[in-house]
Amino acid sequence: MVDAAFTRSARNPPNLVWGRGGRKALIISACAMIATPALAPSALAQVQVQPLAAPDLFSISPGPSDLPSDLWQGSSPALARAVIPLLAQAPLSPAASGLARHILLAGANGPDGVGDDADLAATRANILLALGDAAAAETITDHTPDLPQKPALSQVAAEAVLIEGKEDKACAIGDALVNGRDGVFWLRLRAFCQVRAGQTAPAQLTFDLAQQQGKGPDYDRLMAAVLAGSDGGAPTLDDGLDDALSRKAATGDWTTALATASPPIAVAVARDPTATPAARLAAAARAARFGVPVTDAYGVITAIPPDVASADQPGPTGEAGLIALANTAADFTVKEAAIVALLKRAGDINELQALARLATPAMDQLAAAKAVLSHPMLFAIAAAAAGDGAAAAAARAEVGQGAAPPTPLDLALLDALIGAVSGPLQGGAIDALDAAGQAADEPGRARSGAAMAYLAALGAPATAQARFDLAGRDLGPSKAPAGRLIALDLAARAGRMGDVALYVLLTATEGRPDLAPADRAACIRALDQVGLKADARAFAVEGLLALQTRP
Repeated sequence: MVDAAFTRSARNPPNLVWGRGGRKALIISACAMIATPALAPSALAQVQVQPLAAPDLFSISPGPSDLPSDLWQGSSPALARAVIPLLAQAPLSPAASGLARHILLAGANGPDGVGDDADLAATRANILLALGDAAAAETITDHTPDLPQKPALSQVAAEAVLIEGKEDKACAIGDALVNGRDGVFWLRLRAFCQVRAGQTAPAQLTFDLAQQQGKGPDYDRLMAAVLAGSDGGAPTLDDGLDDALSRKAATGDWTTALATASPPIAVAVARDPTATPAARLAAAARAARFGVPVTDAYGVITAIPPDVASADQPGPTGEAGLIALANTAADFTVKEAAIVALLKRAGDINELQALARLATPAMDQLAAAKAVLSHPMLFAIAAAAAGDGAAAAAARAEVGQGAAPPTPLDLALLDALIGAVSGPLQGGAIDALDAAGQAADEPGRARSGAAMAYLAALGAPATAQARFDLAGRDLGPSKAPAGRLIALDLAARAGRMGDVALYVLLTATEGRPDLAPADRAACIRALDQVGLKADARAFAVEGLLALQTRP
């Protein structure tokens, strides 16, 4: 029996020598373990079964996650109740958006008492929807038990499927609802479903009841047009109902409306093969700036512009033309010029990061070909912003060749950025920033000090002198309460991944538009310490990008 058990699990179990007498030795050894009182408790401890917690509403996952199932174990319920709703209201930076997606997509039982809170679970799904992931919101609500008895989660479900064009499913969700059927959202949805079914008179009555509860200028305008069979005017693309009504009644300019569309609607239109090419490109431009590049949308460009001057036109179509030219041009000079023109359309560092992600395939082509670059500094920054460390390093090798080199501080900051993207951080990076900062003016010293702090938070080594010099750098005032930073550090030391993520997100939302350098460094260190290393790097890269001199 012992033989058979081992042969099913491994042909040659580790640390076990098979030979003449081996089977007998194994049996004797097993008997000795059973007979020896000192070994019995240890052996029994190894086979004790730990009961698994019953799944709750936060354990529902839309897909695989790299986070552990005990993500929220030992986390503060009060913190979760305070921060998760805040994420649905406050604008988030790219790094904060990425962290919010990361932890909210994970299927893990929530903090004590939070996992069964249907309203908070609805907020979780609604945040994922607001970040552009209608499919995730739909999957979560599809697997929610007793959904018709949970109005808030049902509303997120209806919104998600309306955005995805699944109007029958949205109406079925409304019909199945048990609680809260007289809420204004459900009256509006019911009126929409009734008019879809050709029930004009009941739809008008339901519409009147909805208006008595509250006015919704865009919904009211569009619904009135649908009922009357008239022109609804400009589309409104802020939520699922207005989007669905706009598809039925709006005749205005969709490309203009898409410039301000909500993230999930922009993503849905960019992915919709039935949408017009102009609408798909406008939607893709909007989605990219929310951190969701929809590269398939750019396939609608069939007539690729012959040169940069022809491609570099205002608006999303011009942006798409530059992307198409950059990806297809055989002439490296034209390819680089198209990329440069695309990157120079960015109004701020976040937009530069979004456009750099779209230009990554073309930048990789130039890096692979070892092409000589006219703008290596811009290329290196953009490639690093897109997370492409190899292309960034290739461009960095050309910086200063054939042109006036950047200042030592700008080079040190660029090296710090590339190091944060590529990892692991090498010794000397902090010392190079220190030396460059010592020779710079006061603003330059502040920039180098912030970069030193970000690299130190990621675990970069530093000499005793660099540590001493960093101790004397003024990183500016902290915006976060001192007690919160202590709580963040305590959570990190205790390995409470969920609490660390929430404290960081709270600090990031309250620190808008820019995190104070000292606060960012504390967030990076805590994220790295609990194993959220990709998020730690994202916050470091975001901070280092803001310190770069725009070429």
